[in-house]
Amino acid sequence: MYKIVKNNTETKFVEVNGKEVEIPVDWENKKLKSICQINKIKYKKQKNTIEYIDIASIKNYQITSSITLEYPLIPSRAQNICKRDDVLLSLVRPNLKGLACVREEDANKVVTSGISVISCTSINYVYIYMYLKFHPTYTYLVRTAKGSNYPALSNKDILELDVITPNNIIEQNKIANFLSKMENTISETEELIASMEKRLRYYVRELTTGRLRIKKDGEQINLVENEHFKTVEVNGKDMEIPVDWSLYTLKNFGITIRTGKLDTNQASEKGQYPFFSCSNTQKLFIDTYAFEGESLLVSGNGDPGVVKYYNGRFNAYQRTYVLQNGESMKFLHYCMLNFKKQIKSVGSVIKYIKMEDFDNYQFFKPNNIDEQEQIASLLKREEEDIEQMKELLAMQKKRFKWAMSELLSGRYVLEKIEEN
Repeated sequence: MYKIVKNNTETKFVEVNGKEVEIPVDWENKKLKSICQINKIKYKKQKNTIEYIDIASIKNYQITSSITLEYPLIPSRAQNICKRDDVLLSLVRPNLKGLACVREEDANKVVTSGISVISCTSINYVYIYMYLKFHPTYTYLVRTAKGSNYPALSNKDILELDVITPNNIIEQNKIANFLSKMENTISETEELIASMEKRLRYYVRELTTGRLRIKKDGEQINLVENEHFKTVEVNGKDMEIPVDWSLYTLKNFGITIRTGKLDTNQASEKGQYPFFSCSNTQKLFIDTYAFEGESLLVSGNGDPGVVKYYNGRFNAYQRTYVLQNGESMKFLHYCMLNFKKQIKSVGSVIKYIKMEDFDNYQFFKPNNIDEQEQIASLLKREEEDIEQMKELLAMQKKRFKWAMSELLSGRYVLEKIEEN
């Protein structure tokens, strides 16, 4: 176990990519070409099947996919073969996330000519991967890539980068392993969130159609499959719902529908009350409110049909629909998550919806309002758990970014924690 502490060793000044930088005395500035080489293990075209990595295969710092091709469909730009522990870097249309380490399962695959295959000869490959991911000079290279239609970097651009690194290979490995573990923790949190979101979508679908029912046993809540159905007609199609559920429209659910009256230029990033526009994220505020209480906000244009829930005082853009006064608005919110898929937005340039879209919308609900509240409560808890995990993820990413900046510059070092 290690902790990050301030590095109190003496420092010296060196020139790094044209700028004077202060680094520890036991660190050096080296050209990438002195510690790495561009792997050029040429692929020889044969009459067989290959697994092929192109630029689109590298996303979010990972090799997310590969293409299986058979002769004669193998493209002429299939050039090099990557090895485990190589670092792949997109040269054509470069972006900061077009960077990845080659894992065991991706070794010996064929790589397009638009990807640089970096083999580390005298430095830890994870250190170089992290350094390229963090270092502002690489960011600058990406932003200034030459070419109008197809901006691109060259292998020479990459090899001429300066890299500051500890002289001690053990220290290099320690930094690389520590940052790698932090990155793996972030990946695990992201995978957990994806799993939780998938489970939430399943619960929303099954609970709002009555295929799953809530059964309480004291404080214990169980989900059981519904056993008794009846058939109802929805938009000309027969559907099965529980015998003690009913088909509703927004009108006979008691919903009132209004729109906001303001333009977005009347809001700001400061103010006492939220201001809801048709954006998927709520970032605007205003000093006056026109609505209060439990409400559903439905975007009328831009990305029409997106539904958000809010309880409190707020104001809204003139193309944002405000739904209020239903007996269980949170339950309705989960029912209306499919609203976007059921409407047919119109408009050639800017898509929008009309009031008739709400008139035609139908949904199911339990006749017992307690069951509505139980469903809404369960789904809300699932959402809150996901939000907590997203907050944790944001903290992990923030700490990871800070750790990369400080450890790869030598300003901070890793100190072993003594175990009792």
